Amino acid sequence: MDIIQKQLAFFFRDSFKGSFEELSLNIKKKLGDSESTQYIPIFPNAPLEIPRLVLRYKDYALNLSINRADILVTNVTTLDHMKSVIDDLMTVLTDTYKININRIGFVQKSFFESNIGKLLDLIVEKEKYSSAKELSIRINFPKEINKYSCNNIESLNFVLANKLENGKQVSVPGILIERDMNTLPEKCSEYLFTKENIHDLISEIAKEIKDSILLKL
Repeated sequence: MDIIQKQLAFFFRDSFKGSFEELSLNIKKKLGDSESTQYIPIFPNAPLEIPRLVLRYKDYALNLSINRADILVTNVTTLDHMKSVIDDLMTVLTDTYKININRIGFVQKSFFESNIGKLLDLIVEKEKYSSAKELSIRINFPKEINKYSCNNIESLNFVLANKLENGKQVSVPGILIERDMNTLPEKCSEYLFTKENIHDLISEIAKEIKDSILLKL
């Protein structure tokens, strides 16, 4: 199973009302200059979660919107090294801008080479669907992590992925596994995250999402 991407999401209790240009400068003071900086022009009535600012670094990217901040880990071997990045980002958000973080999410996408039969085995009376070309399965099995109530979601999709073999791009059938654990939205008013409990929760969630719920791999 190959891990494609890991994404950490930090949700704001209140909407960010400051300048994204200033936010960019303050983040760079802590994290250093980014390889690229993108300000995204958005209509005033656009959804709050659409990024307004994207900062790309060597191993990760930061997406900043009005109601959340996301770290997309592009070099998936470096998650352990994200602790200092999280600390610096939280320092800017919580200390400089007094933003409260009341919800956290962690998404991991993986690809497993397989035929569609691996998913069909999960279906009752699978013989009826043996000729299927597409198949998606999603389950949410909520779980408590470090005393925080969390959604525990797994989405399985049969896909064709591009892979480089002998210098050529070839299509490979397989299963895209998306594991998504996030603290329950309805608990936002009860939760407040600091640097310390953020690291503890992310560490425990990382252990949970390393394995599939439905598939025996």
